[in-house]
Amino acid sequence: MGTPVWMRWRPLAVALIACFLAACGTTSTGRPGDFPPLPSDAGDDRAAPPVAVTTKGPHKFKHSTPSGRPVSFDPCRPIHYVINTANMPDKGADMVREALDQISQASGFTFTDDGTTEEAVPTGERPPVQERYGDKWAPIMFAWADQAKVPALAGSGGLGVNYPISPSGPESERYTTGMVVLNFRYFADWQTRRNGYQVTRASVMHLTMLVLGLDDVGDRREVMGRSSTSDKLGPGDRQGLAMLGASPCYSDT
Repeated sequence: MGTPVWMRWRPLAVALIACFLAACGTTSTGRPGDFPPLPSDAGDDRAAPPVAVTTKGPHKFKHSTPSGRPVSFDPCRPIHYVINTANMPDKGADMVREALDQISQASGFTFTDDGTTEEAVPTGERPPVQERYGDKWAPIMFAWADQAKVPALAGSGGLGVNYPISPSGPESERYTTGMVVLNFRYFADWQTRRNGYQVTRASVMHLTMLVLGLDDVGDRREVMGRSSTSDKLGPGDRQGLAMLGASPCYSDT
């Protein structure tokens, strides 16, 4: 399996990337037989129509293939997700769904809500395939914790991790699953403030977009901007998401 890459969001500022394991950003090049079978909802065509790139602004990608294609998820299948409700703040599930709705409209990715999960936030690597979810890539998990459970959350609004694989070499690289861990103490503090819902929803959007393949930029008008608290996608956010959503389909796992 690929090495998971953790990404961190500080309150009102995006921190440097911290790798969960020593080898940051490496990918698996195992044979397709090492991976789960092709899921039943994977198709030869996109799950939703592509989104045209109609805006231009600052955007960056976490990784690109040698040909320059941004590494992303497969747009020809739904991206499944689950929510662990332990320590979830008021309206936490609404934040997740609203964030995914905005991202879906801008990217052409579709998201399928697989409900809640009792999967605990791991203290080590999260297995990307788990018996609880069957013989398939685990859904993206949204969960809440604090630094007592996840020390890397100290002074941070949340962390994001994704799992890259490249079954047929560097040009086949794509993400298969991921996790967003949100600092419930940060959320509890912000939800007492006048614009707290918008700020915390911005954290959910930012971390989700990191998991999908975008990176931080310097423009505060973008959700991906450092020190940004905007929960409205900027032109660079939209351009980057549309480009991620233009990724190819895969039929190997």
